[in-house]
Amino acid sequence: MTRTIRMCFGPAALFAFIICSSAAINAQIRINIPKIPKITKEKEQPSTPSKPDETPSTSNSAPSVRSSAPAQASSISGGRAVPGAKVFFSTTPFTDSSAGAKSTFNSQEFVYGRLELPKSISETFGLNNMPKRDYYYIRYVVLIGDSEEHIGGNTGNHLFLSKEDVDKNFLNFDVQPDPNNVNTVLSVVDELWNYKFPTTIVSEYDVRSKFPKNGDYPIRVVLFQSNFDDYGEKRFDGEPLPYAAGQFTFQYSARDWPAMLANYKKAVENAETARNKRDTVKVLPAWWGKTKAPADAKLSAARITALLNDYASKWGRAYLGKFAWDSYSLPIWNIQKNDVGLPSYRYGPYVWAIYKDNKDGMCYYGSHQVREDYSGAGTYGQTYLNTMGDRTYIDCAAVK
Repeated sequence: MTRTIRMCFGPAALFAFIICSSAAINAQIRINIPKIPKITKEKEQPSTPSKPDETPSTSNSAPSVRSSAPAQASSISGGRAVPGAKVFFSTTPFTDSSAGAKSTFNSQEFVYGRLELPKSISETFGLNNMPKRDYYYIRYVVLIGDSEEHIGGNTGNHLFLSKEDVDKNFLNFDVQPDPNNVNTVLSVVDELWNYKFPTTIVSEYDVRSKFPKNGDYPIRVVLFQSNFDDYGEKRFDGEPLPYAAGQFTFQYSARDWPAMLANYKKAVENAETARNKRDTVKVLPAWWGKTKAPADAKLSAARITALLNDYASKWGRAYLGKFAWDSYSLPIWNIQKNDVGLPSYRYGPYVWAIYKDNKDGMCYYGSHQVREDYSGAGTYGQTYLNTMGDRTYIDCAAVK
């Protein structure tokens, strides 16, 4: 997928240096995912799952700046460079200064960045005009030279900032991180549940088009923000957006691509695991097990247990022998019809179950809709569980 962003500002002087990816195999994992506020539900009672958790969450086809905010893309075209802003790059995460920065990297190395500003991030990018909130963001995009085409997964989107971050006049961030040393997460949209994508230079969906052959490629990293009015709403009046940019030379070799892709996928996995561990709850919710079981033999405890065990085996997990019914007010079975009014399937109440992942050993609970597909002549097929949603991690010791 090709995204185009017109930006008429020249490349800033940058520096960078990198670590060979093969050296990271035996490195100690250090995942420092930003502390993102938990999403709290309005009510304690379980809700209908809004999105299945089995759907792959590592998509790299996120909207670019142009596609997600077309009215502001032209604003970036002229741009409003932040006076005195500097961006540096290194092979290891920066700490308190830009020491060790350099400007050329090869595709075996890792890349980290540092933004330095004369004023705080909040003042520089106008975040003080936003309503008070538990978290903030700036926008992040990676470009190749003069092509102005974004590259990398989820680039051009929201980079998470804590309330403490915005009061600083610097920001250390990832560009092409060691999968065992991830410090930055991006989001496709400004919603807490979606801040889980590590940064990357190369996406598996566009590597051939963006890096058609071996050679040196000028890479620009741009950090910018929307303009806000006095009420904290985004302005779409064409005023140039404030930005800070840095550039480095990326010495690409196609033979390094498999390792780069493997590193990115590992970074996604590590970031997800780190966040799951941080957000793990210690007890089951108060509503668990308080709903009366449906009075239907097809939904007996023995039948549901068999379905849960079968589902778990297909997804690399173990069912821990605990399930609970969601509250329901409709009849036990309800018919879902297609666009022409014919039955498609019938569904029963949601059932919540607790599992343990066979790979990482973590425990979690989630909900399934019980279904039976329509077979014709007023009959329905075998009972099965729909994809699990609303995954919540729980301390395994709490599952007794």
